[in-house]
Amino acid sequence: MADPAALRGALADFLGAERYRKFVQQFSSAGRLLFWQEQEWVRFVAAQPAFGVGRDDLALALRVCWLHGLELQPDTVEVIDGHVDNAVWYVRAKGAAFPCAASAPVYTEGALFPTRPAAVWFCPDCRKAEAAWRARHAELQGPLRPTMVPLHYLKVDAATGCRIGGACPVGLESEFTNAATQYFGTFPLLAFEETEFSLFHRFDPFGHDAARDLIVFNNQVLEPNELIWAVVHPASVRSQASPNMFEARALALGPESTDEACDDSGPCKRDE
Repeated sequence: MADPAALRGALADFLGAERYRKFVQQFSSAGRLLFWQEQEWVRFVAAQPAFGVGRDDLALALRVCWLHGLELQPDTVEVIDGHVDNAVWYVRAKGAAFPCAASAPVYTEGALFPTRPAAVWFCPDCRKAEAAWRARHAELQGPLRPTMVPLHYLKVDAATGCRIGGACPVGLESEFTNAATQYFGTFPLLAFEETEFSLFHRFDPFGHDAARDLIVFNNQVLEPNELIWAVVHPASVRSQASPNMFEARALALGPESTDEACDDSGPCKRDE
């Protein structure tokens, strides 16, 4: 077998720095050579026949961080039966500064996962970068783990009430990564000035998909899952009201100060 470090150096010289990083990244993600990589590999081996290794030896040689160039180290992480959608700003930060940290739990996405904990490979420099990033953003309580925060109703307020329906707030278009995603509404968080949250869901209102049938979930309290989620954002990103929006009750973070929530618009509701 050719020396892994020598193979990587020769391949980087042959492809150029940027194309080499792309080669390593895509090979790591796909677990195989894509078409363009196969073409480049044939050209490389023709020019450097001493490095014509098989797929397993190539995988071993390219088990490196494409950002920092370090060889990846083995570790294990927790396996969680569920699904998580990371915030776009976190995904971008991870890709730019610590793509091979591999510190997050593995989510099963509904699939069987008999090996627990899960074996992963990580870059030491990526983990250092991630720790530094989290230290700079200490107010973020771990974007990888959803946190249940109680909400309570406030009285009807025409100036700050929620708007249900209409156009999705400007700047949140990245939430529509799935064809089934629908925008529900935007609600102010009065405990935080100029802050709102918008709800998105993937329910099926027509009954074509039993797993997403809206009627099945009627009157249920849902844990965080892939069918419904909220995005907290500045109030400034909201688009102008469209005709099918209407004012309603505003919401605030935190439990109520009394056992009952009531206002002048109707009877009180007692929390169960």
